[in-house]
Amino acid sequence: MPTWCSMSVTEDFRFKAPAFGRSLASSYRKIPLECWTSFFVAVAACAVVFWRLGPAEIFTDSTPTGGDMGAHVWGPAFLRDHLLPSFQLRGWSPDWYAGFPAMQFYMVLPYLFIVVFDLLLPYGVAFKLVAISGVVLMPLAAWAMGRLSSWREPLPGLMAVAGLLFVFDFNFTIYGGNIASTLAGEFAFSIGLAASLLYLGLVHRVIEHGTHQGRAAVVLAVVALCHPITLLFSVSATVVHIAVRAVHGFPRRLGVKPMVVALLLATLILVGVFSVTSQLFPRLLVVTLLLLCLLLLEFRSSMRLLGVGVLGGALSAFWTIPFLLRRSYLNDMGWEKLDDVPENLFFPDRLGGDSAKMTIVWLLALAALGVLAGLVRWFQPALLLSGIGFVAAMGFIYWPQHRLWNARLLPFWYLTIYLLVAVGLLFLSESLKSTEVLSEESWPRSTPKRWISLATPVLALVAATAFVSVYLGVAPGGSYEEDGDFRWGPFTVASEDRNFVAGWAAWNFSGYESRPAFPTLNSLIATMTFVGQEYGCGRALWEYDRDELGSYGTPMAPMLLPYWTDGCIGSMEGLYFESSATVPFHFLMQSELSANPSRPMRGLTYRGLDLNNGTRHLQMSGVRYYMAFSEQAVGEARRFPDRLDLIARSDPWSIYQVIDADLIEGLGYEPNVSEAGITGGRSWTDPSTEWFNDPTRWDVLIASDGPSHWNRVDVLNKMSTARARFAPSVERPLAAVSVTEIVDEGERISFSVDRVGIPVVVKTSYFPNWSAKGALGPYQATPNWMIVVPTEHEVVLEYGATWVEYLGWLITVIGVGSLLVGARRKGRKVHA
Repeated sequence: MPTWCSMSVTEDFRFKAPAFGRSLASSYRKIPLECWTSFFVAVAACAVVFWRLGPAEIFTDSTPTGGDMGAHVWGPAFLRDHLLPSFQLRGWSPDWYAGFPAMQFYMVLPYLFIVVFDLLLPYGVAFKLVAISGVVLMPLAAWAMGRLSSWREPLPGLMAVAGLLFVFDFNFTIYGGNIASTLAGEFAFSIGLAASLLYLGLVHRVIEHGTHQGRAAVVLAVVALCHPITLLFSVSATVVHIAVRAVHGFPRRLGVKPMVVALLLATLILVGVFSVTSQLFPRLLVVTLLLLCLLLLEFRSSMRLLGVGVLGGALSAFWTIPFLLRRSYLNDMGWEKLDDVPENLFFPDRLGGDSAKMTIVWLLALAALGVLAGLVRWFQPALLLSGIGFVAAMGFIYWPQHRLWNARLLPFWYLTIYLLVAVGLLFLSESLKSTEVLSEESWPRSTPKRWISLATPVLALVAATAFVSVYLGVAPGGSYEEDGDFRWGPFTVASEDRNFVAGWAAWNFSGYESRPAFPTLNSLIATMTFVGQEYGCGRALWEYDRDELGSYGTPMAPMLLPYWTDGCIGSMEGLYFESSATVPFHFLMQSELSANPSRPMRGLTYRGLDLNNGTRHLQMSGVRYYMAFSEQAVGEARRFPDRLDLIARSDPWSIYQVIDADLIEGLGYEPNVSEAGITGGRSWTDPSTEWFNDPTRWDVLIASDGPSHWNRVDVLNKMSTARARFAPSVERPLAAVSVTEIVDEGERISFSVDRVGIPVVVKTSYFPNWSAKGALGPYQATPNWMIVVPTEHEVVLEYGATWVEYLGWLITVIGVGSLLVGARRKGRKVHA
C-alpha cells in the first residue's frame, strides 16, 4: 500500500480482495511512529489555522465582505448563473466596466470549487470555505512536500509548523499567500501556493524515481488555473530543483576541492557581470548559460520535468492559451516597483503603513542557521530551499517596473525563510543527541534519537500556536491592560503590534449583513432595484468615498449592484482592474464625479470634482445612472439639470438618470485611424486618456483600424512627460443617422439604423471576440468603445469564441488524451 509516511514507498500495488484488508493493515503497522507524529502535527496545524479564522462566522450564511473579497462574491455567482448554463467557462459580462471578458484574465478554478460546494452548502458558506482553503491547507501542503521529497523526520512535521507561522505572518497584506492577503481577496493565490508545495514534492519523485509524472502534471495544471504568479513560482522552483540536484552531486562527480573551485568561479562570474553592467540582457544571458550547464548535467531529470511541464501546460491550455494570446488587452495599473530592499527582505517592521508589523530577526537567525548548517553538511533540502529563496529575493530586487509588480514575489521569499527555519530547528534538535543530558549512559541507546524526532515537531507546534495566540491576543490566561496591550505571563504585545487577522476574518465572514450600516446598503439596493424596474436597466457610476462605502463592509460594496439586482444595474467600477482597457477611463470619471476619489491607477492625469466634464463623460460612456451622496457632488449635480435628472433618493444617496446617454448613437464626424499599429495595452490607453481629457478632441473618435478612406493620424510623444497623444484629427462631417430598437443582451447587441454606410459607436468595451453581422467592424475606438459601419439596416454584434479559444481547448483535449493513454499503459504494466 503506497503511503507518504512509509520509509520505503511502494510505487504501485494490486487490489486483490480479500487480501486487500490484510495488506492495508500490514502497511499501516509498518509506518514509523515518527511519520504518524509529523502527520498529526500537520493536521493539527491546519486545525489551528481554521479555528483562529472563526468557524462560527465561516458557517454563518452571510455574504462575505472586506477588501476585494467583498467584490469577489460576484464572480462565482456569475459563473454559476450565466456561464456554466451555456456550457462556458469564460464569456462576456456587462456587469462591470461597460462590459468586460469575464474569466478571460482571472483564474476560473477557485470559482469552480465554490460553485461545486454551493451545490451542498449556502453560497456564502461555500465561498468562505473555498476562500480559506489555501491557508488552512498550507501546513499540510508543506508537510506533503517534505514527505514526498523523502526528507527525514522530523523535518516534514517542522515544515508544517513553518507553514502555520507563514500564513499568520502579518507583515504584508495584499501580496498573496498569507491569511491577511487572503482576507484582502487574494485567496486564489494562497490556493495556488499550497498546490505549488504539493507539486514540488511530486517534482522530487519525478527526479529521483522517474515516477508521478502524470500526478505532477495535473497538480501543475491546478497551480496554473489558480494563479499565474504561483505558476511562475512553481516553474522557477522546478528549475532550481534540477540545478540544486546537479550541484549537490558535484562532490561525487568532481571531488570536494574541484567543486569549491567551480562554485567560486561561477560566483565570481555572476558578481562580475552584475557589477559591470546594469542592463538586463547580459545578466540574463550569463544566468541562463550557467543554468543550462547545470540542467545538462541532469539531462534525464530535465527531460522528465520538461514532459511534466508540457503535459501540465496542455491540461491548463483551455485557460492559459487565451490568457497569453490576449494578454496585450490587459490593463496595466502601473503598480510602482518597491525599492526598499533591506526593509522588505529583512526588516519589514521598519516599513510604514497603517497595519501592524512584526520583526523577523529571530526568523532570519534560525533560517541562517539552517542555511549554514545545510552548507556544511551539504544537506539537499537546505540547498534547495536556499536556492528558491535566493531566486525569489533576486527576482524582487531586479524585476523591472512592469505589469507584474515585484512585490508579488515577496511571499515566496518569506515562505522560504519559514521553511529554512524548519531546517534550522532540525539541526538544533539533532545537536541535542551529543549532549550529556541525552547521553547513552542515562538513556537506552535508541531512546534519545527517537524521543527527539517525536518531540521536536510537537513542541514546535505548541510553541508556534502559543506565539500566534499571544500576537492575536487570544492566548488562554492572558489579559488586556488599560492601554490595550496584551499580557501573557512575561510576554507583552503592544496594541499597535498585535496581529489583526482574527479580527479581519470576523469582519469579513460575519458578512455585509452584520455591519451597522447594512440598513443603508440594503435600502440603496432596494432603491436601485426599483430604479431598474421603473426607468430601465443600465450602468451606474457611484461616487467613491472610502469611509462611507467602507462602513458597508468594504469600499467595493457597490460593485455588487449587478449581483444584488440580478444583473439589471451594472457597476462601472469592478474588481478585476487588469481585465478591461476601460478601467483607466472609469477612474478618470470617478475622480471627476467624487469628492474623495480613490485614483488607484498610476500615470493618469486626474481632475478634481468636475461635473461639467464628468457628466459629459457619463454621456459619452452610455452610463444610465449617477449615484452621489456627498454635499459637494450633490450640490454640483444641481447645476446640470439638462444632463442629470434626480429620480430617487436613498439616504444619503441621490440617484440621477443621465440624459442623452444612449448606448449606441451615430457619429457626427468620420473617425480617424491611428497609424501606430495599436494592439492594446499602454500603446492604446496612453494616447486615448489624453484624448479623453481633452474636450476639443471629443467630436472625432480615433479608431485602431478602419476603412482605407478614413483619415490616418500619428501617435506623438511628449518628450518632457513621456506620454503619447494622437496627432490632430481631420474633421469630416457625416450625415445624420437614426439608431433604434437597441437591445443589449450581454453577449448579443442588436439595433436598427435608417441609413447604411454611416459609422455608429457602440459604447461597450472593445475586445477582439466581438463580431458584427450586417456591418463592417467592430473597430476599437476611443476611449475603448466599438465602431461599426452598417451595411444593412439590421445590425447584430455577438461575443463568441475565436480560434484562440478553440486552440486552447484542442491542446487541452490532446493533453487529457495523453494523460489517459499514459495511465492506461502504466496500468497494463502493473497487471502484466
